[in-house]
Amino acid sequence: MPSEKLIQLFYNSHLVSLSTASEIANQFYPKSFIRNQFFLTEGQVSDEYFFLETGCMRSFANNLEGNEVTTGFYQAGDVVFEVSSFFNRTRSKENIQVLTDCTGWCITYNDLNTLFHTLPEFREFGRAVLVKGFAGLKSRMLSMITAT
Repeated sequence: MPSEKLIQLFYNSHLVSLSTASEIANQFYPKSFIRNQFFLTEGQVSDEYFFLETGCMRSFANNLEGNEVTTGFYQAGDVVFEVSSFFNRTRSKENIQVLTDCTGWCITYNDLNTLFHTLPEFREFGRAVLVKGFAGLKSRMLSMITAT
């Protein structure tokens, strides 16, 4: 049985009905991680879209000197995946590490695409998630240029 939080995530977007939100959530499966485990490692193709219900994760890449550079943090309520690797089916240049024990709900790339193609409401939800992510990235990039 899917999490009520997952159903609410879809429903509260105001892009899907409650029945569609439940239908979507039923396609996700529970998954948990323990502290210091990796959700994704550099070189893997990101194949899971993960709704983080509890816990905290971070994404990072290694710079040319081999130092870890944190690229993002994820907390309860966030969707965790490496967007470029996931949608382009390419090897990830980032790692996603579990900072605290985590639980959540997962769906594979193939199952997610099946939902996109069969449920127009979910396609709109996915588009809204990507737009929000892109806007956040653009804002972060501009603040690196304009802020002290």
